[in-house]
Amino acid sequence: MKVGREAKKKAKSLFRQCLLEGELDPEKFRVVVREFLQQRPRGYRAVLVRLRQLVACEISRRTFRVTSAQPLPDEGEEIFRRLEERFGSPLAREFHVDPDLIAGLRIQVGSQLWDGSLRARLKRLEEVLV
Repeated sequence: MKVGREAKKKAKSLFRQCLLEGELDPEKFRVVVREFLQQRPRGYRAVLVRLRQLVACEISRRTFRVTSAQPLPDEGEEIFRRLEERFGSPLAREFHVDPDLIAGLRIQVGSQLWDGSLRARLKRLEEVLV
């Protein structure tokens, strides 16, 4: 579905109403969407499509993902605490164990990725040698 300029403006306005101190507040989001759906203005579906995109971007930006080659004793709590100190509180936290990393950690916050795994180092070495 193509989203027009007016729908984008309205969606951005609704998105801003969902923020509390610069962060997405799930309860405010529910209230704003409920009120908007009760009004059902012309082109409301396009507005909701764009609003969904904005919220998905915000959730992705505020999700902390930690992947370790081995299980960590605290399930990554110390790493999450340090990430929160630097980036603020997340909307979601994910911890995974992936033996394919061989050793090390892979940390992702939104689109930023820090890959300190042995697998990544071996891949970079392979690219240099080829």
